[in-house]
Amino acid sequence: MVYINILGIITVSLLMIFRINLAVRFLQGKDTKNILDIFKEIPGWPSGLLFGAMSAMLLYTWKLPGFYIQLADFLLTLVMAAVIDVKFKVIPNYLIVCFLAAQIVAAFTFAQTFLGLWNVLISAAVLGILIIISLLSKEQIGMGDVKLIASVNLIYGWSFTLYTLFFSFLAMLIFAIPLLILRKLKLKSQLPFAPFYLIGVILYLLLI
Repeated sequence: MVYINILGIITVSLLMIFRINLAVRFLQGKDTKNILDIFKEIPGWPSGLLFGAMSAMLLYTWKLPGFYIQLADFLLTLVMAAVIDVKFKVIPNYLIVCFLAAQIVAAFTFAQTFLGLWNVLISAAVLGILIIISLLSKEQIGMGDVKLIASVNLIYGWSFTLYTLFFSFLAMLIFAIPLLILRKLKLKSQLPFAPFYLIGVILYLLLI
């Protein structure tokens, strides 16, 4: 079991490094003035190695279940998505695909159970609703946000998703209303959603 856990930590860490580098390569095709800025925010190898060290500490020093390592990967993914969304107004598909891959590897490695066919069907319904909202709101919620939330729903379930979305929209309202009153923000202004979703997830973990 120890060797399986070590293999899982190494695999997930490498996947994290891989997805950061892919996200950077994807963004190189975008209209950006200085793509190297992203390396200053989320350097690939240090982030992956730090995650591996943190995972080992959680598992072997504090004896916490493997789920906490899976959760740490999730939170670091959201941090990367938030940084990229703020700077480049996009959430790369590579980031989402590698997030799912890392979560599946972690789930199998640490014997976590998947949520079953019922959750997959609900996830598909939630994805459809989010796509409709994105289209009706003229992409105030972008398709990258939709795919990220749908992926989270697939892994963690519809209850987790609904609560985190509630806290996310609440955080966005608290941020936007004062700016609207002061006319620093317009109703048609587009705010990056990933940072608020990160806040929503943190609030859920702290309060629920």
